[in-house]
Amino acid sequence: MNELSIKSVRERALDPAAMEARRAALTPLHVEMAILGDLLHEAGEDNLEAHDGLGSDARASNDGIVALGYVLKVAHELLSGIDALLCAHGYYSAAALVRQLVEADYLAWACSEDLEEAGAWLRSSDEERRARWQPRHLRSRSGGLYLSRDYVMHCELGGHPTPRGIRTLVVELPKEIAHEVILTEALTHGGRIWDHAMNVVGPIQAKHPVESFFALDDHLSKWRWVERLNTQPTAWPPSGG
Repeated sequence: MNELSIKSVRERALDPAAMEARRAALTPLHVEMAILGDLLHEAGEDNLEAHDGLGSDARASNDGIVALGYVLKVAHELLSGIDALLCAHGYYSAAALVRQLVEADYLAWACSEDLEEAGAWLRSSDEERRARWQPRHLRSRSGGLYLSRDYVMHCELGGHPTPRGIRTLVVELPKEIAHEVILTEALTHGGRIWDHAMNVVGPIQAKHPVESFFALDDHLSKWRWVERLNTQPTAWPPSGG
């Protein structure tokens, strides 16, 4: 990687306001995902009182609600794992979990689009998932929301070990920049998962307010606004990596 590209990425990734906003958002995000995942699981397991809190949307099925709860639970574990790995300077390992988080993002979108389909995923066999629920299937169904080149990039840097991924995250990229870039990617996909969930369970906030959910929305809004203060988005991967 050349000196100019590192300097350019450093200026964007190490913007003090952005760094502060990222750190303020990460822990609340994975903590609230665990809480909401539990609420959804409870609501889907024939708990009528909890289910009433989700409104009366005709799309809602108990299995679909449980499925979305599962996705949030795994997203919580992935985000908390990324947080721990970043603190331990395990940048390549954290990037591998971000790749998994991308797939959870796909599933959260699919659940939010059609809870009946989400229920079908929950009940699906291995063969059925291979036929309909692989990442490429979800990208195709998303109508351009998710792009193949973005997924390939995450696979290259955090999937099977590759020379490019190892060079970028283990050898060449300064550790403080790797930390911030991976954190930004985790928040990007984790924030999308949260948004997808809120599209389905918005009524739970009206009928059973959870104040910490509102606080998380404030953290995410501030982070997104601060990131846009930079003239360009943080490059991922950095040029030359």
